[in-house]
Amino acid sequence: MKTMKTYQPTSPHFITPPECQGQMIVISYAIDADAEVIIECTCDRSTGSVSYVAYSYPDDLGSWAPQNGAPELGECRGECRIRD
Repeated sequence: MKTMKTYQPTSPHFITPPECQGQMIVISYAIDADAEVIIECTCDRSTGSVSYVAYSYPDDLGSWAPQNGAPELGECRGECRIRD
């Protein structure tokens, strides 16, 4: 059984891009700068389930501004957990 990696978001909270707001399934993003990953949080409001997937930084991270739109993601590193 493969163990899930645990990450500590360095941004204070997950940010939901405008196009993902007000949906039944909400997708938000945070960064773990120490591990150099973007963490995608998917929250299904109909079931209350929450899942996290880590992605490497894209080739050009640019300015981190998911409040303006969904960020570009690098390679998927798989499901993960987060530390509060």
